[in-house]
Amino acid sequence: MPKTDLTQYDKDPANNTDVDGVDIAEGCAPSGINNAIRSVMSHIAEMNDGTVAMTSPSAASLTITSVDINGGTIDGTTIGGSTPAAITGTTITGTSFVTSGNMTFGDNDKAVFGAGSDLEIYSDGDNSFISETGTTGSLYIDGTNLRLRSTAGDVYLRAVADSSVDLYYDNSIKLSTTSTGIDVTGTVTADGLTVDGDVSVSGTVPLIKMTDTDNSSSRVEMDYNFGYF
Repeated sequence: MPKTDLTQYDKDPANNTDVDGVDIAEGCAPSGINNAIRSVMSHIAEMNDGTVAMTSPSAASLTITSVDINGGTIDGTTIGGSTPAAITGTTITGTSFVTSGNMTFGDNDKAVFGAGSDLEIYSDGDNSFISETGTTGSLYIDGTNLRLRSTAGDVYLRAVADSSVDLYYDNSIKLSTTSTGIDVTGTVTADGLTVDGDVSVSGTVPLIKMTDTDNSSSRVEMDYNFGYF
């Protein structure tokens, strides 16, 4: 079978007896050698411009220390398998990126999402940011059981779908929303209080205590439709 491109050449010199059907076996005519060299040069040019694809060495065994790729595709290739590899460029585009390790960003290097770069996640070296930079959208954090926690695992806030939102102090719930309002555990300290409705006080020894702290009045007043009492 005539060897019409480089992929058909044999590693055993004895098996290479023709180039493009030109006889180069022992004792061939001198003109055959001339024509064979011309054909080999043509085959090399075809491989160089991509007309003929390289089949060996395969991508699995090929080691490249430096390469400048300006187009085309790379399929099924591991880059930086044993040591870190730097890939640089103005834009690296793909339909998906899969990694079994970390993706590392430097200080102020951002993971940017959205056609308008609306969402940014980054660190400035001291502080970390999740930033919604769009002018019309909102930042949504979805979850059926959402928790905000410290790095030590202490809970700041817990929100449960179709249930309560709980606020914590030192990992203990202090305020929870309910179907009728809120439930507070502990003491409520406020500068003022307006209640539109009934007030119910219960306990073993229920007590309402009112203290005049500046002694400006000799009485504590509770106003109702018919005067004071």
